[in-house]
Amino acid sequence: MEKTLLITRSLRIRSALNEIGIDADMIFRKFRISPELGKVAVSPSVSKYVDLINAIAASFERPALGAEIGNVRTLRELGVVGYILKNAPSFGQALTTISNHINLTLPGARLSLSEEKDLATVTFHLDGFSDERCRHEVELNVVHLIGVTRQLLDQVDWAPTGVFFRHNDVGQSPLLEQFSGACVTYDHFFSGLRFPRHYLDYNPSNADPELLRVLERLNEVALNSLQESRSFLDRVTLIVTSRITEPGFNLDDVAAEIGMSRRSLHRKLQEKGTSFRTIRSDTMMRAAKESLISGSQSVTQLAHQLGYSDASAFNRFFLKQAGVTPLQYRKQQLKLSA
Repeated sequence: MEKTLLITRSLRIRSALNEIGIDADMIFRKFRISPELGKVAVSPSVSKYVDLINAIAASFERPALGAEIGNVRTLRELGVVGYILKNAPSFGQALTTISNHINLTLPGARLSLSEEKDLATVTFHLDGFSDERCRHEVELNVVHLIGVTRQLLDQVDWAPTGVFFRHNDVGQSPLLEQFSGACVTYDHFFSGLRFPRHYLDYNPSNADPELLRVLERLNEVALNSLQESRSFLDRVTLIVTSRITEPGFNLDDVAAEIGMSRRSLHRKLQEKGTSFRTIRSDTMMRAAKESLISGSQSVTQLAHQLGYSDASAFNRFFLKQAGVTPLQYRKQQLKLSA
């Protein structure tokens, strides 16, 4: 392997490995990966990421490693994308968001939805790889999708009518059947899952659609900027943007995702002439301003949706940043557009 292997699918793979009993720091040392993921570009070679997962699975004799990682990942780990999914107008729309997110974060990956009579089929494919070489990544995404579906439907025991993989069974089937709750078929003509079509119309929430569109747009802008520049600040901005709605989200959370100490991250941000507080405030203000202009929700509702438990705290924050209250800002913008 090359001196430096790049983890490109998700900065959160570190915590997933730890959660399933694999010491991520030891893995990084063994495969000569920099412990500071903040130094790693987000969209270099997908093949190195795929091969890394395969190497870890072989080294620890974990034939279902991809499925194990997918099984411990949650909606929260998707940040603002998870928030968007939970508040999508329908489960079918949520699947579209998942597809867009995968296409953005994993070049060459395709998540597709098809409908036939009473069944819906979701397939996952990674271009440029043989079925056996990418099986861990495929199983990760399929199992993760099942877990996300359970959370969106609020049905912990939900199971698809069938799970399918193009690759062979090399001993992982017991765990996959346990995780999915369904019969698993290998050597199939597609990889994915099937479930009753009526679930596509399920409405998981009544959240404000305007705020959802704003957050989705900000997240996409941040991700595209990162893919183009690969700068350290863009990496931090993407993490902050993806978790801006989480109450209590702080510098320690960013440091944990990047793989740096809190002190090192703070110092590096200072060297760049900024801080976590500044990046978070700027991101929060962009989301708040766009929502106040395009949305119809009350200031109290917007404050809660942006992670504030107290609307007065949001008002103070906005007044300090913009010089006017949220309501005054909305009125000013309405006059300008009249």
